[in-house]
Amino acid sequence: MATYGPGRAARDGAALQRLGTSLFGTLAKTMEVAMAAPLVIAARTSRIQDGAADPARADHAENLLMVTEKVEAAMLTGAPVLKSMITWQRETARFWQGAAADHLRTAQRLSAARSPVEAGTVLTEAWQGLAIRAQDAALRAARGQAALARGVVAPYHSRVNGNARRLDRRGG
Repeated sequence: MATYGPGRAARDGAALQRLGTSLFGTLAKTMEVAMAAPLVIAARTSRIQDGAADPARADHAENLLMVTEKVEAAMLTGAPVLKSMITWQRETARFWQGAAADHLRTAQRLSAARSPVEAGTVLTEAWQGLAIRAQDAALRAARGQAALARGVVAPYHSRVNGNARRLDRRGG
């Protein structure tokens, strides 16, 4: 029977700290995208307008890059989304299979209990085990969501910031 003691508390606290650090890093990258995207959009919009006025002088290479980068980034985000969905299904099944096995063990122990005090102990341990199982599942789910966020932000972060630097060097 799993119990919650000082060692487990320290391990879970460290895991939550790592998770928070990961989420903060993803948030920082999201903010960088939010700051750089308007600059890229403004520079590209200006070029599109200039190209509409004089198609022979349009920056067709930049227009093609704009489209292909967006498609590529969208495709790259599909893998983390799919992985997250599969992981979520697997973790949900793992949780409920474990809970069902715990329930069966609890029922067997209750039927063998020789006193109300012993039955109370069995139920208390069962609830504690379920709480620990639920906490573990929640931590795994949070890790999965953090990985999903990183996977979705990363392709856009690298492209938007790279474009902002490149377009700034070229004079907008």
